[in-house]
Amino acid sequence: MRISVSRDALADAAAWVARAIPSMSAVPIMSGMLVESDGERLTLSGWDYEISLQASVPVEVADTCRFLVPGKLLAQVLQSMPARQILDIEVSDSSVTVTSGKPRFTLPRMPEDDYPTLPTIPEPCGTVDAVDLRRAIEQTKFVPEVGSQLATITGVMFDIDGDQLTVMATDRYRVAMVPLSWEPVEDLVAAAIVSPAFLEDVARAAEGEVGLVLAGDRGMEGGVLRPAMIGFQMGDRQAIARLIDADTVNYRTFVNGAKGGSTTVITPVAPLVEAIKRAKLVLEKNKPVYVTFDADGGMLLESGEDAKAMAEPLEAEVTGEGMRMALGAEFLLQALSAFRSTSIRWSLHGPKKSVLFTPADAPEGDADYFHVLMTVQPR
Repeated sequence: MRISVSRDALADAAAWVARAIPSMSAVPIMSGMLVESDGERLTLSGWDYEISLQASVPVEVADTCRFLVPGKLLAQVLQSMPARQILDIEVSDSSVTVTSGKPRFTLPRMPEDDYPTLPTIPEPCGTVDAVDLRRAIEQTKFVPEVGSQLATITGVMFDIDGDQLTVMATDRYRVAMVPLSWEPVEDLVAAAIVSPAFLEDVARAAEGEVGLVLAGDRGMEGGVLRPAMIGFQMGDRQAIARLIDADTVNYRTFVNGAKGGSTTVITPVAPLVEAIKRAKLVLEKNKPVYVTFDADGGMLLESGEDAKAMAEPLEAEVTGEGMRMALGAEFLLQALSAFRSTSIRWSLHGPKKSVLFTPADAPEGDADYFHVLMTVQPR
């Protein structure tokens, strides 16, 4: 059996699918990548019982075939081949030979009949624009506390309520929330907690209109459907994952409670980010930065309570009373770096109350990104 296919397309697909293949597994067959040809397209699949990734590419010439080879090795071999070339793949009973010009690799076949049946999912319950989906993932994926004993805060939540889709995450000290426009196929109320690592794989492949799929049924919780799996259909690629089985959180309560502060501050993002990076150079471990807002305008960033190590005045437009607060330096830096706007709005209720950050170029209630950050209470 022979296959001729673009090296660039196949290498890109294999590198993405290989992300679902475990480096070490107690079940050796799971280290394989399943390759199937229908004569027109070549489909690559990999999974680890939790995450399944599948990608297909067009072929120039191909026989119908199905084989299993070491997945990560195949991805590495394809990446090493000369770019912008056509690969010739020859499949025998015991091996698979990949040739492009002079380089030639022969990989051992694994018993494809022993490979477990890949998970399948139903039709999408709606579609979302890939650009919006990638933005939502980027603005929330860094918030969950991966590895925590409290499963609720280890993932990113997709909250569906009819024509509203909201992506949210928390680690108890901060909340990130992104409302998205989407096109639902059916009237649905559901919540799904998703692994951030899986969502990074989705973001790498998302393009055009992305179909969102919910499968399985863990029952209802307060009138909200709890699916067991989530899937994303992205043109020639498909990603499926088991959901984190945990209680959901009403993130909107935290965000709504932080809105409408008595003091509002508008600051440019870039100068503040650079100032925080400078402050971190002299900041003691686990110590906060201090931010002082002057009611007459302007702000001061300090690396400690006495400002002996570093202090820097910055531009700020202050409406309301002045105040001084302490914030975690890394958390503040991550929050600011997640914004796409050049300036942000701080909504402040007091020096010891949580801060709500939103883009300054839209009214607070119409923002496309909300980030709540708790202040630090120095000991």
